[in-house]
Amino acid sequence: MKTPNLNGLIKFLLLTKQSKLKSQSNFHKNEAGFSLIEVVVVVLMVAILSAIAAPGWLGFINRQRIYSLNDEVYRTIQNTQSEAKYKKLAHVVEFDGASDPPRFRVYPITVTAKTEQDKLWQPLSVSGSIKEKQVKLISNMEIQTSSDPDVKTDQPDDFKNPYSGNWILVFNQYGEVVNKNGKTPVNDVPFTVTVSLADGTSKRCVMVETLLGGMRTAENTNCPTPP
Repeated sequence: MKTPNLNGLIKFLLLTKQSKLKSQSNFHKNEAGFSLIEVVVVVLMVAILSAIAAPGWLGFINRQRIYSLNDEVYRTIQNTQSEAKYKKLAHVVEFDGASDPPRFRVYPITVTAKTEQDKLWQPLSVSGSIKEKQVKLISNMEIQTSSDPDVKTDQPDDFKNPYSGNWILVFNQYGEVVNKNGKTPVNDVPFTVTVSLADGTSKRCVMVETLLGGMRTAENTNCPTPP
């Protein structure tokens, strides 16, 4: 009777053990990771969801941009009125919608030279977040006119900058609306600044409605349509 080959038996058991460990390791690796198909499916799902959400997100960003721009217009007008009262000197605020992005300037009524006024332009860009071809700005002053020579009315040129042709809003030392000659208008002369996206949608506006400088904001169809 042959004596069992212990060395061979031990070697066989070791090989069997190593094979089992390797098999278990591969099994756990498959459990922990993703297959190529799973990765592709996830990537496709993310791409589809992004394509669906992108227009809505872009629309939200654009609306927020218009809200911020309208707030900046409101603060600019309000600050001009406050500056006029604080310094006891009439101040002018002017908006230029022909510039892209829009711009504005504020200056004392005593600054009459074109070269000096032109140095005061500032971009109306919400700290640089608004770029070209993103927004549109229109300013307008409603002047009541009459064909009857006996009816006294305001003259549009008394509310415009002679150099730029832009409408201007002038506050005297009491914060009241006056014309560029410092005279009180015959009638209310509502001043409106309307901002919108470049395609004219998502309109917001600031309106100075009374000669005392009363202001309010509105949006979309509640904003007056410029002529």
